[in-house]
Amino acid sequence: MRVVILNRVASGGLTAVSGSLPVDLCADRLSNVALEELLDSSAELSAPDGVPDEVVRDVCAMAAPPLLSGASWLRHHRALVFQDGVCRVGAWVLRYSEERGVRVDGYL
Repeated sequence: MRVVILNRVASGGLTAVSGSLPVDLCADRLSNVALEELLDSSAELSAPDGVPDEVVRDVCAMAAPPLLSGASWLRHHRALVFQDGVCRVGAWVLRYSEERGVRVDGYL
């Protein structure tokens, strides 16, 4: 499963982790620069040893936001929005850091 990793900034808006442009997930168009930032902020989410398969299934079950589903290069991606390095998907707590990427921190 491909995901785009986003940060919620102090103002409440979103940016791609590898970018600085504001991201509106409800928009139906994006610029070439924004597309590049989102592609640079995408990753393959998998369940290596020790990570429950349910985490990936829960991410796959998420609806793709309009901005991603409307862009051919991002159509099958899901958005993971992290605030202060934390994202909740269902009952799972995910953490993101530039050094380690996305990891499962626990189950609520």
